[in-house]
Amino acid sequence: MVADRVDRCEDGIESHGTLIHGKGSVLARFSQKIQFVLDESAVSLSIVIEPTEELQSLVSSSRDALSRFFTCRFAWNENDFCDLFRNVQTQFVETERQRVFSPLLLSLVSDGGGVARQGEKQLSPVKSSGLQIFTGCHPWHVRSSSHTLDTVLTTDCGTHAHAFQLAIGIDLPHAIDSGFAWAATESLQVPQSPLRLPSNVRLVSAATLSNDSSGDGLHLRLLESYGQESRMRLHFSRKIYCVRWNGGVYESQGANDA
Repeated sequence: MVADRVDRCEDGIESHGTLIHGKGSVLARFSQKIQFVLDESAVSLSIVIEPTEELQSLVSSSRDALSRFFTCRFAWNENDFCDLFRNVQTQFVETERQRVFSPLLLSLVSDGGGVARQGEKQLSPVKSSGLQIFTGCHPWHVRSSSHTLDTVLTTDCGTHAHAFQLAIGIDLPHAIDSGFAWAATESLQVPQSPLRLPSNVRLVSAATLSNDSSGDGLHLRLLESYGQESRMRLHFSRKIYCVRWNGGVYESQGANDA
């Protein structure tokens, strides 16, 4: 892969280049544009790949689709230890697979660089950080080494051009919701939630209830998405007289908290 030209434009950075075989022949041409989104808390990545006729003579006839493909490679420092999480429906699940199926997004979580983690003494705790890769409709990924991850863009190596849209965020809250939004609309902007929730808790549904005997109520369905035990406090504008949770009824002292 060789970048022939990199230009800074008004709304991002554009690069153009070629994919070159080890023997020097040009297999494909590409263009790439990076733009800031979400008030510069994430970037969108637009890629166009144009295969050449030379590529056709080199394409394997194997029935294994993952033996030939175009990918977008993400790489990080080989001294950094990252845990890889894939999404299973609306949950993040850690995985060590080489071939990973994750239809919405992937999350790379690091507790700091390799030097920081291997040190015998740490003067201060190292805060974990997560990089989210929003792949939209590209669910297959290949972990080609301990510090590289390839998202399979297409296994079609024909001569027509292909266009792809991906996005990258760092420590974005409610990343699963952003993953759904990116797959549907190619936007990471999600509807504003009526509740302020921890980043690992999703609001699945909310509905008002009306009952003459017990008064007005609110039915909430919440889902934890990172496999972490969570505690939170909800504040309401009205006094709370009872809470129903997991089939039990808990009396309140008429406070505004639950």
